[in-house]
Amino acid sequence: MQSKTIILIACAALLLAACTSQPAKKTLIDTIPNTPSELIYNDVLSESFTSMNVTVLGVGLGMSENSVLQKLGPADNDEQYDFGAIKNWAYAEKLGFTQTAVMYHFEKGILTRIIIGPAFNHFLSGTSMVGKNKSVIYGAFGLPQRQYDIKTGRFFVYNNLGLEVYLDTHDVETQYAFVYPMRKLPSLATTNATVDPLNPVMPALITDTTTLCNQGPTFGQNPVTQECKPFTNSCTIPDSWVEVKSCANTTASTTNLTIPTNSS
Repeated sequence: MQSKTIILIACAALLLAACTSQPAKKTLIDTIPNTPSELIYNDVLSESFTSMNVTVLGVGLGMSENSVLQKLGPADNDEQYDFGAIKNWAYAEKLGFTQTAVMYHFEKGILTRIIIGPAFNHFLSGTSMVGKNKSVIYGAFGLPQRQYDIKTGRFFVYNNLGLEVYLDTHDVETQYAFVYPMRKLPSLATTNATVDPLNPVMPALITDTTTLCNQGPTFGQNPVTQECKPFTNSCTIPDSWVEVKSCANTTASTTNLTIPTNSS
């Protein structure tokens, strides 16, 4: 009887050793390198930053769809617009949440916006956490360059940082987004928002009517007076003007950087 007991204990010990010797299965978070720019390891928003030197789960603005897919795998929810030219990839369950924690917004296959939701607070600290009130936001980033009204409240644009901050009707932050810095801003202050099915409070898509600025010398024309003159870059052209190829004549065709108008 004693020998049987010893054998059973030995077998149990061997089984336990076999179980514990196997490497634990890595989660998505475990695969993300700890770099100074990574949001889940550093309070990035409390430091000097622009959106171009921030990564979220190892992913940064300007990356291709394929590159993001290789790093993170398929999204929990994939929405497409304009025949696939615009896509929103939402990650929730893969990160252990029932609501969207982070969303990646692609335009023509390139990542142009990263939206951080409140569920992602599990990985964040300090100023980088979602839920700040307006006074804290002003203290951290100053006054925004532009403010827009949306269905669920409003959002601030910090064009120099490449940061958008979304607030509810009580001026409490519901999410924020990293976008390209120094984008040309829409001329009107109203934008529509769709709803993320995994989190009705979090807009799935803020209609992106902004375009990247032409950083070199360019020309702007007033469509009313036909006045035309040079500018140091397209960001400095007034909202009521359009960018043109030259000022050689008043019929110069506009480029794809024409300042957008947005109506709701």
